[in-house]
Amino acid sequence: VAAPTASQPASAAVHDPLAAPTADPLAGNATAQSLAASFKTRPPAFDLGLKALRAGDFTAALAQLTRAAQAAPDDSIVLAGLGSAHLGSGDAIAATEAYRLALKRASAAARPGIQLGLAEALRIRESDDEAATMYRSIRDNAEAADNLKQIARERLALLN
Repeated sequence: VAAPTASQPASAAVHDPLAAPTADPLAGNATAQSLAASFKTRPPAFDLGLKALRAGDFTAALAQLTRAAQAAPDDSIVLAGLGSAHLGSGDAIAATEAYRLALKRASAAARPGIQLGLAEALRIRESDDEAATMYRSIRDNAEAADNLKQIARERLALLN
C-alpha cells in the first residue's frame, strides 16, 4: 500500500481490512477460517458493500455498508468496512468513529486490521501522535500479520 501524500485524496489511503493480500498471511489459521465462516451470517448488504468498496465505488459502498451496519450494529467487521467506505469517501472523521466502534467489538484476531484502518484515518486527520500509537500497537503485536506490521513500520517511518 503506497502512502498518500498530503495532496492526494483520502481515498488513496483506504485500507480494506478484508482485502486479500498477495500472499495470505492467515492461510491455514483457525482464526481466518472463523472469520470466513462469519461472512455467512452477515447481512447481504455487507457483501454488496465490499464489492463496491473493492471496485472503488465509495458512494455505493457507503450506502450498502451503512445498511449492513444498521442490520448488524455489533459486528466489528461490518463496522470496519463502513470505516473504509467513509475513508474512501473522504470523511476521515466518520471513518474514525466507525473504526473506534469496530475496535470496541473486535476479536483479538481482527484488531490489527481495524487498528490499521483507524491509524490511516487518524493520519489523514493529521492526528499524528494518535496514529503513531496505533501503528506501534500493530507493529508490536505478536499476533498481527506480517503484511500489517510492514505497513505499520512504513507509516511510522513517514511520521518521524
